[in-house]
Amino acid sequence: MEKRDKNGKFINNAVLISRTCLVCSLNFNIKQSSLKYGRGKYCSRKCCDEHKKLLMLGEKNPAYGKKQDNSVVKKRMLKIWQNPNIKEHIKKSLNEFKNKNGYWPGSDPESNKKRKETYLKKYGVDHNWKDKICRDKCDETTKKLYGKSSLELMRDALVNQKETSIEIKFKEILEKYDIKYKQYYKVNYKDSYKEYDFLLVNFNILVEIDGDFWHANPLYYNKENLVEIQKINLINDELKNNLAINLGYSIIRFWETNIKKSDFEVEFLKHFGDKL
Repeated sequence: MEKRDKNGKFINNAVLISRTCLVCSLNFNIKQSSLKYGRGKYCSRKCCDEHKKLLMLGEKNPAYGKKQDNSVVKKRMLKIWQNPNIKEHIKKSLNEFKNKNGYWPGSDPESNKKRKETYLKKYGVDHNWKDKICRDKCDETTKKLYGKSSLELMRDALVNQKETSIEIKFKEILEKYDIKYKQYYKVNYKDSYKEYDFLLVNFNILVEIDGDFWHANPLYYNKENLVEIQKINLINDELKNNLAINLGYSIIRFWETNIKKSDFEVEFLKHFGDKL
């Protein structure tokens, strides 16, 4: 069987020489012809990176003092992220990773530990977004960059958002069974209004499509440890429930988790019995 080097290339006719890694002092073989390309200093990429962290500090770093122009990169990346095929590919890859490993990329115990250690070293507090110190630090950054607190940015996102994937799926079910509806239905409340995701016109039913994070799905979130936006949304949800009932509507809430299940359509139709 033909031999290969550490990079998988055939080495039958290569002249091998022994080298010692500058970082870990491990002895390894490398082709003599590779030396002219500056190779042979490190036994692995990991050792190479570790050494360069020491060699390229301050003025020794080629990028030191240079202003980086990222406009071209930003435009190229924006174009990539707006491509629906790429979005779908990334979404599929993330779901496959989650199904295989049981957690999302970057949320494994080792990554969480490293994140906490980094935050503690940099800011002197534990990495915990439920903690007021951390939220204040976040608000300080967002106000500096955008002139608004993180909570205000979240509210703006909710007001200006386009249809979510779960709203689209729910709407498709309504249209499939020819259920007449009004989306983003507003009812008067004091000097303003409250908006509901859907009004099922012929049934006088208001429907709310609740995202697991935004509305603190109890399957995933403990009510004793919610972030500020979740607490506000829960209070608002209760107010909207009471308002709907007082105005003579029925109200149904569906969780994001349930809508994403394959049997959600069947569960939804149970609410209507033989009325459809």
